[in-house]
Amino acid sequence: MNYQNLKISVNWAESDTDIDLVAFMREDGFIPSEEFMVYFNNKVSADGAVQHLGDDRSGGAEGETMQIDLSQVAEGIDEIMFVVCLNPQEGKINNFGHVPQAKLKILDETNQRVLIEVNLTQSFPNESAVELGRMYLLAGKWRFEDIQVGYKVDLAHFVNKFVY
Repeated sequence: MNYQNLKISVNWAESDTDIDLVAFMREDGFIPSEEFMVYFNNKVSADGAVQHLGDDRSGGAEGETMQIDLSQVAEGIDEIMFVVCLNPQEGKINNFGHVPQAKLKILDETNQRVLIEVNLTQSFPNESAVELGRMYLLAGKWRFEDIQVGYKVDLAHFVNKFVY
């Protein structure tokens, strides 16, 4: 199936926990510049294809959301990796098991098809980050791979993995 417009959202019950949603737009395994890492401090990719709609630091109904328009992806970008991480807080247990009602969904808006819907609290109770999945370009069409691998790391782990 070829995809064009995606929506990614993570929601959790109101608490003092901060969950961050991140997209790494990669070319041959690495992001070409920091402008292709979309998160709370860089809300729009260099090509405008990925938009982070705002940092929610306490949960509640809104959570964090990203919109992706694959038709706008810069030439050379062949993969977009999606990651969700807890923002570590000193003196707190940092895993999804301690985040009430943390849920994530990736929706193909073009076809109204759910690609991933996962309860992070139940599925990753001991992890602090999840590599969710990736969009990748194959023979000129965007494909989706569901990964869902949990880690006991923070955002810096993925920055080191994909940026440098």
